[in-house]
Amino acid sequence: MNFLVSPSWVACALCLTVAGCASLPAAGPTAREVEAGAVNPAEAGYMIVNIDDHVVDILAHAPNETFTGSFQNRRPSSDLRIGAGDVLQISIWEAGGSGLFGPSGVSAGGTGAAGGGTAAAQAPLGSHGAALQPVVVSREGFVSIPFAGRIQAAGSTPDQVRARVENALRDKAIQPQVMVALASNGANVATVGGEVGRSGVVPLSLRGDRLLDVVAAAGGARFPAHETYVRLTRHGHGVTVLLQRIVDASSENIYVQPGDQIYVSRDPQTFTAFGATGKVGQYAFDTDSLSLAEGVAKAGGLLDNQADPSGVFLFRHEYARVADQLEPHSATAARGKVPVIYRLNLREANGYFRAQNFHMRDKDIILVAEADATQMLKFFTLVSGVTGIVGNLRSTATTKGF
Repeated sequence: MNFLVSPSWVACALCLTVAGCASLPAAGPTAREVEAGAVNPAEAGYMIVNIDDHVVDILAHAPNETFTGSFQNRRPSSDLRIGAGDVLQISIWEAGGSGLFGPSGVSAGGTGAAGGGTAAAQAPLGSHGAALQPVVVSREGFVSIPFAGRIQAAGSTPDQVRARVENALRDKAIQPQVMVALASNGANVATVGGEVGRSGVVPLSLRGDRLLDVVAAAGGARFPAHETYVRLTRHGHGVTVLLQRIVDASSENIYVQPGDQIYVSRDPQTFTAFGATGKVGQYAFDTDSLSLAEGVAKAGGLLDNQADPSGVFLFRHEYARVADQLEPHSATAARGKVPVIYRLNLREANGYFRAQNFHMRDKDIILVAEADATQMLKFFTLVSGVTGIVGNLRSTATTKGF
């Protein structure tokens, strides 16, 4: 049996190799292959934007989700209202030596009174009074005061309750003077949960409490600010902001309102690198802000023998209003969020300055394209392997006498 390895067989093998060149092993697509899909953006579903100074400026001023932009009422509550479950401390004085709240009236041992103490120390000269036992605002919103009856308290300020008690006692006591204080705040509270020292209900003070004050009152965040998010829900509308941004921007440290729900969660900011980089993988920001230049460096930089410096791509989703600024009247910008591929050319000196000013975002993807010459080198290596095998076969055939 003769086994002949003819030149035509070798040529056929080479043709098959050329035909399969697109299937050669690769760390990622070339710049040409990435751009080929965006010839018709409407069909591709994404758009490619070259990073220049104009693009960097647009992204630097792109709107982000903020507390100041989402919540109109950012001032402290000027009047924290009494609510059901609040505990009131009420003290009553009247002129003269006798009367309802004098020595012969409601006394320390009488029902509903606690005599002397702070009330006696604060009583005006020539007056007598009593500090009533703390009273809880009922579910219906009322408190019961001796000789004054049921007084509406819920939805009112302490001063309004004071006026109502004085008016109810006007014809019963001698020139009554009333003092109302909030002993325990059960209605004007915010709820804090998640990754804090002590989850629970935080009472709000009359002076007003900012977001960082309330988080601190709950024991503070358990993780670094650059990897911690704060979600504030008010009247059913929730907004999430990075804690580091709240710390850095005083405008984001808004006043908390009664009923606000605050949830603190840990979600480290990361990005992923693919292609012809020193090391493919997922990387943490480690700081609240990371530039594209720093991101490429974190991934080990560009491989000298594989990477195409003009084909550094960054993948992310942009809001339609931002995509429309990048490429006005683009068909892809009609949707809510648009897949955008940013291309950076590091063959230009300005590319490095732009990479320094281009800020990355959480879950961005970096792709460093392979150079076209890398594919050619792989092809010739494969061809060399094929011809070497053919030569070995021919040598073996000659030796064996086939």
